[in-house]
Amino acid sequence: MSASIVASAAPVPIVMDGKTWRMSSLTDGAIAEITQWRRKREVQIASDTMPSDISEERWLAIHNSAVARASELSFPDPHDIKIWSTIEGLTVIYWHMLRLNHPDLTLEATASMLLTAENLDEINLGFSVLELAKKKASTVPKKKSE
Repeated sequence: MSASIVASAAPVPIVMDGKTWRMSSLTDGAIAEITQWRRKREVQIASDTMPSDISEERWLAIHNSAVARASELSFPDPHDIKIWSTIEGLTVIYWHMLRLNHPDLTLEATASMLLTAENLDEINLGFSVLELAKKKASTVPKKKSE
């Protein structure tokens, strides 16, 4: 990776399955969409794990509790690392980082690409470069206006 990519926080080129992709930092809109996905996933997990013979009253109590928990979730949340370290969580994050430059890329295609160790290593490296650029940008002293 060149120093100019790190310094400018420009899209980072990564190669997966023989194709060069451009990966960008998450936008505020992408972060909002990821947060919404995570909240929906929280409710879905609760629903999927309820026994089939549960009473309607108990189902409603568990569902409402999951909705309340979900409403408090945000991205990124270090306490929520389990979901983000799954292939499903990584796919959602990386899809948002790629689709800014590749709007036709689907979530399913992203998931498929992440199934190989080489592709996962490459996209993780791209993510690290973007995070490094963000940290460097936030530590650059601002010039005083004259």
